[in-house]
Amino acid sequence: MSTQALLQQQSLAPGQSQAERVPAELDENYPVIDDRQIAELYQFLRDFSTHVKFFDNDPAAHWQSFFPPYLSTIHASLQARDGTLPPHLALVLAYLKLYRHPQALLNALNKRHMDFQYRDVLHFSPLAANPDEAFLALTLKPNASSTLVEPGHFFSAGKDASGIERRYAPTESTVITAARIEQLKCLWRDTSGRGALRVSPIANSADGLGAELPEHDVQWSAFGAVSRPLANVGFAVASPLLFMVSSERSVTLKLRIDSANAASLSSARWGAGLHCYLTGSKNWIGPLGYQCTRSGNELHLKITVPESAGDIVAHNSAVHGSGYPNTEPVLQIVLNQQQTQLGWNDVKSVQLQQLQLQVSANGVLPQTMANDFGDLKPDKAFHPWGPQPKSQMVWRIGHDEMLAKPLSKLDITVEWQNPPSNFASHYANYNLYGISNSSFNASIAYRDAGGAQRSSTINLFNNSGAATVTWQLGAAGSPTQSSPAFAVYQLHHSGSLWAKTLASQFVLHTPVLHGADKTPVLSSADKRIHITLLDSFYHEQYRKRTIEEAYKTTGKQVLNEPYTPVIRSVSMDYVATGSWINLNAQDATQFANEKEKFFHVDAFGVRREHGVLRQALSYVAQKSVPLFAEHNAEGELYLGVAALAARQSISVYFEVAQGTANPDKHRTSLRWQVLCDNHWRDLNDKDGLQDGTDALTHSGIVTAVMPPEITSGNSLMPEALVWLRVSAAQDADAVCALRMVVNNGIKVRFQDPGNAPQHYLQALPSKSINKLITPIEGIKTLAQPYPSFSGRAAESDADLYRRAHERLRHKDRAVTSWDMERLVLQHFPQIHRVKVLQHSAAQQWLQPGSVLVLVLPNQQQTGGVDALNPRADIATLEQIKAMLQTRLAMGALVEVRNPRFQRVRLQCQVKMRAGYAFDYYAGVLQQQLIAYLSPWAYDQTQTPHFGGRLYRSALINLLEEHPSVDYLTDVKLQTWLDTPNSLTESHEVSPLAPDVILASDYQHALTERL
Repeated sequence: MSTQALLQQQSLAPGQSQAERVPAELDENYPVIDDRQIAELYQFLRDFSTHVKFFDNDPAAHWQSFFPPYLSTIHASLQARDGTLPPHLALVLAYLKLYRHPQALLNALNKRHMDFQYRDVLHFSPLAANPDEAFLALTLKPNASSTLVEPGHFFSAGKDASGIERRYAPTESTVITAARIEQLKCLWRDTSGRGALRVSPIANSADGLGAELPEHDVQWSAFGAVSRPLANVGFAVASPLLFMVSSERSVTLKLRIDSANAASLSSARWGAGLHCYLTGSKNWIGPLGYQCTRSGNELHLKITVPESAGDIVAHNSAVHGSGYPNTEPVLQIVLNQQQTQLGWNDVKSVQLQQLQLQVSANGVLPQTMANDFGDLKPDKAFHPWGPQPKSQMVWRIGHDEMLAKPLSKLDITVEWQNPPSNFASHYANYNLYGISNSSFNASIAYRDAGGAQRSSTINLFNNSGAATVTWQLGAAGSPTQSSPAFAVYQLHHSGSLWAKTLASQFVLHTPVLHGADKTPVLSSADKRIHITLLDSFYHEQYRKRTIEEAYKTTGKQVLNEPYTPVIRSVSMDYVATGSWINLNAQDATQFANEKEKFFHVDAFGVRREHGVLRQALSYVAQKSVPLFAEHNAEGELYLGVAALAARQSISVYFEVAQGTANPDKHRTSLRWQVLCDNHWRDLNDKDGLQDGTDALTHSGIVTAVMPPEITSGNSLMPEALVWLRVSAAQDADAVCALRMVVNNGIKVRFQDPGNAPQHYLQALPSKSINKLITPIEGIKTLAQPYPSFSGRAAESDADLYRRAHERLRHKDRAVTSWDMERLVLQHFPQIHRVKVLQHSAAQQWLQPGSVLVLVLPNQQQTGGVDALNPRADIATLEQIKAMLQTRLAMGALVEVRNPRFQRVRLQCQVKMRAGYAFDYYAGVLQQQLIAYLSPWAYDQTQTPHFGGRLYRSALINLLEEHPSVDYLTDVKLQTWLDTPNSLTESHEVSPLAPDVILASDYQHALTERL
C-alpha cells in the first residue's frame, strides 16, 4: 500500500466512541427468544387449534371454533371488562398472562448466561459507587484563635429523597487561621518582538484593572495576557546629591555593566529606550530628556533638568506613590516598552557592577549672604564688603544644598555694578604705582561634604574691564570617612530587615540619636563660602590725597572717587561627584557608608539592591546585582495575604475553569515562593508544600507552612501583606483560568450511611453544604461555592458486561488500536471518541514504534472554551498517556493529543431578496453555515467526527434555500490547517491528515451583491 493510500485510509478511520462500544450481543435481552405479546399468542393458539382434533361424535372437528375468527374481535374480547368474555376465553387469557413469567425467564437466558460466566466463573464484580467530593471555604470568628478541622468533623448538605441526612467529612486535617487573601496581581512576560512585561494590578477582573467580570462567565487568566497594560520596570538611584533647587541642572549616571548581549546594545538603542524621572515637589518630574554615551562596558546617561521643572526634593510616598525612603531625592529610570529599540529581552540579562552619580547646576543663587556689617539680600545690588571695604573684611555666601555635596567644581559668577574699565586710569592721581585690574584680590575658602577645606586667591576683576567675572574654584578635597551615626542611619533607612538588624550591632562610643544627620556635621561658619578681601580700594588714600590737593594753590589734580564694589547679581555653577559604588562588594561597613543607593523598579514596587544584601540572604540564588529586577518566568501570580504569621499554615483553594488550559502544551511546572525581606524564597517539601491542583490544571487546594523568614511591609509589593508568588517558567497558558482564590479551603467527601442511590446520579449543587453537624469552635461561616465532583454511581449490569467483555479481549494490555481505544473510553468516561494511529507521531505518519492517540471530549460533561474547537484539558491528556504507557509494549512511545481542526470557509457574494437587510441576515447566514459545518457548536448532542467530505454545491444549496437569499455569485470553498496562511480553494474538501477533523471557520466571507 502506498503512503498516500495509507494516509487516506487513516484519515477516513472514524475511531471509537462511547456509544459504539457496546455490541448488540451484550444486551441482556439479546437474543429475544420469545417476544410475542398476548394478542400474538392468542393468534397462535387459534391458528394452532386447527391442527388439534376435537374428539366428539365427528372426528373431523377441531378447536378453532372456540376462538373468534377475526383479529378485531380477538382484541376487543381480550380487553373486555364487562363480563361478556366467555369463560373458556377467560381461562385462555389467564393462561397467556401466566405465560409471561416463563417467557421472561426464557428471554433472560443471555443475562443469566453472562452473569454466570462473568460473575460466578470469572469473578467480575460491579464497581462500587464513588462518593462525590466538594470544596468548602471556611472563615474564623473575629479574634478567634486558629482551629483544627479533622476528618471526624461532619458537614450537612440537607436530606436526600429518602429523608436521610447527607453527610460530608474532610479528607484530611486542616488548620483554619485568620489569614485571608486580600489582593491578587499577575504579571505576563510577552515574548513577541523584543519582549515586554504586562501587569494586571487587579488580576481577578475583566481587564486586569478592576473591570467587573461577566456574571455568566466568572473567570480570569491566572497570569494575565498580552492585552494587559505594560509594566513600569527599571532602576533608580537615591542620593543626597540630587537635592537641587530650581536652575539649569543635569544629572549624569555612570553605569559599569556586564551582559552577554552588551555588544548589540548600542548607545543609540539605550538612548531611545528609557524614560527618566526625578522627584519634584508636587509630582514626578519627567520624562526628562537625556543623552546616552557608551565606552566599553561603561554607560553614561546624562539627564537634563530645565529650570522650569522646579526644585528636586526628597521622595515623599504621599506625593510620589512609591516605596523609596522619604529621606532623599530619587532618580528613577524605567524601560520605555512602547518603543521598538530596546525591549525586555535585551535588558533582562544585563548585570550591574558599579555606578557613580554626578550632578551639575548652573545659575544657582545664594540662599543667604552676609558681611561684617550684617545680612545681605541676594535679590538686590549690595556691597559685599561694606561701603568702605578694607583688607580682611569678609563676604560670606551660604548654600546648604550645594555645600552638603562633594564638589568637584565650583564657579562663582559676579556682575559688578559700573566697575572702572581700567583701574590704572581710575587711580592715576592717587600716587600709587603698579595699579591694574589685577591689583584687587581676595581669598576664597569653603568646605563641602568631604570635610576638607579648599582655599585659593582670586582676582576680583577681569583684565578686560568687563563687568561680569567668573571665579573658578576646584574641588574641596577628598571625602572623609563618614561617622558611625551616618552608617547607622543608612542601614536603618535601607529598606532591608537584615540591614536594620545589622545597624543594632554597630558599637558606638556615644549614643546615636534616631534622627542622626545624613552627612558629617559642619559648624555654621563651615556651611558658607568665605570671600576675604586682601586689598583695600584706597578709600583712606582718597581722603588723604583730597586734603593734599585742597591745600594746593596751583596744579591741582582731580581725583576720581575710589571704586566701592557693588554687586548687581551673583550666581554659582557647581559639579558634585559621588564615589564609585561597587554593587558586588561584600563589605557591610562599606555598604553602610554608601551615600548612593541603587533600587530596582519592579512592576508593583521597588527594592534596595546590593551584593551585601544578596549575600546575607541564603535563599537568594543570584548573588550579583542585575540592572533590572529578575523576571525569568513567563507568568507570575501574586497573592497578598493579611494576618499571616511565620510558622503558620495556609490552605489556599483554587477553583479553576475546567478545560481552559491550552491542551496543545505540556503541563508546566510551577514555582511557589514567599516574599522575605524583599526577596523571593522558594517553598518546597520542607515547608509542607502540597499542590493539590497539579499545576493549576484542575481545582484543588495548595497547602504550605510559612517559614520564619517571612516579612510584611516589603517595599517590593504594596500594602503590609505577606506575599506569595506562583510562577510558570514557560508555557504559562498551560494552566487553567481561575474562578476563585480563597484561603482556608478544605476538601470534603460524601459519607454514605445508606442514602438514596439517586444521590450519585448528579453533582451536588453549590451552596448545598451549609452547616456543621459537628460543632467546631471558632468557625464563623462556611461556603460551598461550586458543585461537587468525581461522584459516580455503582456500576450497572450493562456496564459490567461491557467492561468484562473488553477486558477478556485486551487483557489490560495496549497492543492493538482496538485495545487502546477501549482502555481509554473505559478509564475516562468524559472522553467521547478515541482514534488511535499506529506507527505515527504528531504530524509524522510513518514513525515505527510510536502511537498517536487522538481524543475528543464529551462537551456535555466537560464544557469548553471554544465551541468550534472542543479539546480535552491537559490534565486528562497526561492521565491518558500515563495509563497507556504502563500497558504498552516495552520501548513503544505513546503521544496523546487533541485532533487538529481543518477550517472550512465559504466566500461568496449574496444577492438578497427585496425586503431583507443584508446587515442582519448576513449574521443569520453565518450561523447557518457554522451550524451546518460544525453542528456540535450549537447542539451538544452532536459530536465531531473524523473523516468525511464536504462539497461546495451542498453549501450553495444550503444558503440558496434560505428565504432571504435570491442567488449567490463568485462562490469559493476555501480551507486551511494550522494557519490561515495555508488557505487553499477547491470544489470539495477532505481531511488533509489523519489527525484532522473538518470544522467551520470562525467567520465566513459573505459580502452583499449590489
